[in-house]
Amino acid sequence: MDTQTIYRFISDLSGVMWMYVIFFCLILAVCFFLLQRRLRKMIRLEKELRESLTKQTQLLDRKKADLEKVMRNIASMKSQVKQMSDQIAEQNVQDDLTGLSTQSFFDKSLDKEWKRAFRGKRPLSLAMIGIDHFKPFSDGYTREEATECIRKIAELLKEEIHRPGDIIARFGEHQFGVLLAETFSDGAWAVADKVRKKVEALSIPNRFSPSIPFVTISVGLLSLMPHSKKVPAFIMEKTAQALDAAQTDGGNCVKA
Repeated sequence: MDTQTIYRFISDLSGVMWMYVIFFCLILAVCFFLLQRRLRKMIRLEKELRESLTKQTQLLDRKKADLEKVMRNIASMKSQVKQMSDQIAEQNVQDDLTGLSTQSFFDKSLDKEWKRAFRGKRPLSLAMIGIDHFKPFSDGYTREEATECIRKIAELLKEEIHRPGDIIARFGEHQFGVLLAETFSDGAWAVADKVRKKVEALSIPNRFSPSIPFVTISVGLLSLMPHSKKVPAFIMEKTAQALDAAQTDGGNCVKA
């Protein structure tokens, strides 16, 4: 092989190599272009996601703020409802039918008078009054007659027990509670028996009474000297037990 042939072979080989180099560079350029395009797309998506996340976070913050505002409003409304409920309870001190105090007012008054008696070392008497045989009376007579019976006895109680500090309340349908401030047992007994006799003297017809044909009452009494600031839970129970004993005995009597 002569020198000229060798030179021509090398020249052809160089041309082919340059073609491969150019082709490879074109492939690299295309890959770089595609990669750059993909990268720009990913950056754009990341930016959009970040913006969307920021918007969602801001929206959640606003929703959270709105929820907190609603919760504050609910708490405020609850407080207002409680205040209104307390005010209504304080105003609800009188029984609609009889004009006597309600049992809730009686309980509050008992607590107040108990503490006052404890400080002053003074006695306190409780009476629980029940209309004898009222269930058959209520069933056998008209509703109006039963209501009138309760109202008449309530009026008599208001006439006979009216000292400052004394409280008369209606308990349930046909029972009454009486708080006698600064009253010993003998004084409470005298008041209770006087009221019992006056109710009998009203001569309200009761054909269901097994003893006399009139409406009568029984009275349970409890007199004591407060020895603590807090009203013991047993005193109303003991007074009720005394009333139950009086009615079990036939009614129209006073028990202590």
